[in-house]
Amino acid sequence: MLANNKYKIEHFFNFFLILFPLSFLTGNLIINTNLFLLLIFGILTIFKNNLKFRFDAVTILLALYFFSTIFSTLLNNEIPGSQIYFKSFFYLRFLFLFIVLKILSENNLVNLNLLFKVCFYLTTIIALDIFIQFLFGKNIIGLSPLYNEFYTGIFGTEKIAGGYLQEFFLLSLISLINLREKKYYNVFFIFFTTLVLFSIIISGNRVPLILILFSLLILFMFIKSLRINIMLCFVFFGLIFGYLFKFNEKINQSYLNLYQKIFVTSKVSTYGNIIFDWSNYLEKSEKDEVIPEKFKKFNFFSETSNSSTHGYIYLLTLRSFSENKLIGNGFKSSRRYCYNEVSIKDKWCLSHPHNYHLEILNDSGILGYLLITTAIILLFFSSYKNLKTKKNLISLILLIAIFIEVWPLKSTGSLYSTWSGSIAWFILALSSQNLKKIRN
Repeated sequence: MLANNKYKIEHFFNFFLILFPLSFLTGNLIINTNLFLLLIFGILTIFKNNLKFRFDAVTILLALYFFSTIFSTLLNNEIPGSQIYFKSFFYLRFLFLFIVLKILSENNLVNLNLLFKVCFYLTTIIALDIFIQFLFGKNIIGLSPLYNEFYTGIFGTEKIAGGYLQEFFLLSLISLINLREKKYYNVFFIFFTTLVLFSIIISGNRVPLILILFSLLILFMFIKSLRINIMLCFVFFGLIFGYLFKFNEKINQSYLNLYQKIFVTSKVSTYGNIIFDWSNYLEKSEKDEVIPEKFKKFNFFSETSNSSTHGYIYLLTLRSFSENKLIGNGFKSSRRYCYNEVSIKDKWCLSHPHNYHLEILNDSGILGYLLITTAIILLFFSSYKNLKTKKNLISLILLIAIFIEVWPLKSTGSLYSTWSGSIAWFILALSSQNLKKIRN
């Protein structure tokens, strides 16, 4: 009877685990509900099986980081009411996700193969759905492209399809690589990868495209058996991207706009026959304080209308961080600082800094940043050490996933948000132990 209960609880946990990537197709309520049930059945599985947990250096450092963020929030919060405190404590759900998945994985109670298969199937379906929307003007459930420009597939009005494909691509690849002994493996690999690349190109999510190409480049360098396949994928990608860039005006403008936002310096910008000069709308003293002169040569950090708002926010976040360097300004404080300081709030203020590193620095200070970065570095080298001894392709792919997730030169969602935070901590949790066994 007791053994039967253990079996059932364990399978409930794995059921909600494989639903985890599926929940991202719905919304924050479903993601949080699924995460809550995943944690409940994970904790019940741990107690029912009387599993032991060792607080290693990585877990201790991560726990200290979470509590340092809460402490900073309690110390710095000036907003009346308890909502901000609740949200900061609610952030602990990601720490529990990390710990629960770590314990159950180390005890071989997580059906990782099934999880990777679900990621592969969902990624393939979403990429095909975007492809169908591109060909026929509507996807499989009748949705049109967003603004008749961005092919978002089943995500509808949310421009996150490319981000989803990029985040789950490497986990999907694990399932595909497990089929490498099959007859048509090479064809499947090339078709799947090229399809995902094409779908991200037309989704309008440009940073995910750069990240997935970077991931493939790392795989090309470290996995000899994949080099021919990846090289062919790059060739097909180059042909497809070149064709779309030349003959599809919207895609052409989208990627030229990305280049312009980063590199092209301009005092004014044009849209059709209309000329904008945003520099007149900011007082000179404010501009000089926010944007150091040495950065102004990059359009990414300028205040013109054709620049990237992200670059401006990055510098504004650094200024906010400089006011409380040691412990930071508390949970989601960059938004509050921005609205207090900037005159053109609707143009420059974003809900978060769009960079994990800057967000942690601003909200948790140098103390919190050192805690979490030290933990991730230890986790990274632990995974690398395991890779050298076991030559495990799965460990290598998860290692690359960590590297891509924490890469500092990328635009991100908020580490505290349900969507971005859940994916980031989920990948870290999967990589938190050495995968000695993979349960079928």
